[in-house]
Amino acid sequence: MTTDASLSEPTSADRSRRSSGRSSVGKPGPLGKALAIIGIVLLIVMAYYSVRWMMADINSYPARNALLNQNNAGELIPADKLERAQASIDRSISWRSDHGDYYDIKASLSYYQALHAQAEKRWRDYGERMTQSRDLYRQATQLRPHWPYSWAGLALSKAKLSQMDDELNQAIDNSVLYGPWENAVNISIAEAGLLSWRFLPQAQQAAILANIDRGLKRNYKEIRNIAIQLNQTALLCEQLPDSKEKARLCK
Repeated sequence: MTTDASLSEPTSADRSRRSSGRSSVGKPGPLGKALAIIGIVLLIVMAYYSVRWMMADINSYPARNALLNQNNAGELIPADKLERAQASIDRSISWRSDHGDYYDIKASLSYYQALHAQAEKRWRDYGERMTQSRDLYRQATQLRPHWPYSWAGLALSKAKLSQMDDELNQAIDNSVLYGPWENAVNISIAEAGLLSWRFLPQAQQAAILANIDRGLKRNYKEIRNIAIQLNQTALLCEQLPDSKEKARLCK
C-alpha cells in the first residue's frame, strides 16, 4: 500500500504559515499597542482624579458637620469651630477647585463669622466677612446655577450689605424658582426680602410675599421671629393673603 506523504507530514510552507499564525496571535499589532497605552493612560487619569475627589470630600466633613449641627438659627457656631471648619473646607477646595458645594459651604462659614463680628461690634471685620460670603456665594452660583441655596445665600449676604441692585433681584428670583419649598431657602429669602423691601421692584416684592406665605406653613417660628426683629410684622399682616398662618401671626 502506498502512502501519501503530503497527508502525513506538513510541508515547510504549512509550518511557516502555522508559525506565522501563532506569532500574530501572541504579539499585538501597532493598533493593539496604541489602544493598550490609551487604556493605561485613562486608568491613571481616572485614578488621579478619584484620589483628589476623595481627599476633597474627606476634608469637607468637619465643615459640613459644623453647619449641620447648627440646629438653632439664633445661636452662633462657636468661633473656634468656625476657624477649624474654614481650614478644612480650604483644603477641600485645594483638592478640587471646581466643586460648587465647597464654595457654598465656605460662604456659609464666612457668613457666620460675619455674624460673630457683628455681635462683637467689629464692623470692619463684619464688612469683610460678609463681602467674602457674597463673593463665595456668587462663585457657587456660577458653578451650580440651579442650586437654590447658593442663590438664597447670595441674596441674603447682599441684603445684609445693603446692596440693592439687579443682582439681588436675580438672586431672589432664582431662589424661589429653584427652591420654592426648601426650608432654608424660605427662611433666607424671607430675611433678605424684608431687609430690602423698600428697594425691591414690584415683581420681587410679590415673589417675597409668595415665599413667606409658603414658608409660614413650614417655618412659622423662624419667619415670625425675622418679621419681629425687622419690625415688618405689620407689613406682612397687610400684604399676605388670608390664611390660618397669617391669622396666627397677626392676632
